Amino acid sequence: MIVNVVLGYMLVRNAGWLGPAISAVFAGYLFAALLIREIRDRLKVSLERLIPWQALGRVGLMAIVAAVSSLPVAFLQIGSVGKVGAGFLIYATIYLIGNLKTNAITQSDIETLRSWVLMTSRLLIGKGVLESETHK
Repeated sequence: MIVNVVLGYMLVRNAGWLGPAISAVFAGYLFAALLIREIRDRLKVSLERLIPWQALGRVGLMAIVAAVSSLPVAFLQIGSVGKVGAGFLIYATIYLIGNLKTNAITQSDIETLRSWVLMTSRLLIGKGVLESETHK
C-alpha cells in the first residue's frame, strides 16, 4: 500500500490522472510477486512446480488469438452496442473452443462454471421473489 501511495503521488505529478491507475496496477503485480515468492519459500517448491506455465501460456495464446480475431468488428459500420455484442460473441466463441481444444479448460471447469451460474440464478430468483412479496 505504501508503494501504491508513494508511486501514485509521484506519477500523478508526472503522468497526470493516469498515474494512480498505473501505480495501482504496478502495486498489485508487486504484491502478487511477493506473495508467490512467500508461498514458494514456505512450501519449498520450485516456481515451475508452483505455477503451471504451460497451461497459462495456452490460455494466454487463446486470449490473443480471440482478441485479434474479434478486432475487425471495431471497423464495422454498426452502433457501439452492436460492436460490443458482436465482438464479445466472436471473442467468447474462439476463446472457449480454443481452450477446450488445447485442454486448457476441462470438463470439470465447465461443471464448476455451470454450478456457479445455477447458484447465482437461484439467488437472483430468490431475491426477486422476496422483493415481489415485500411490494404486495
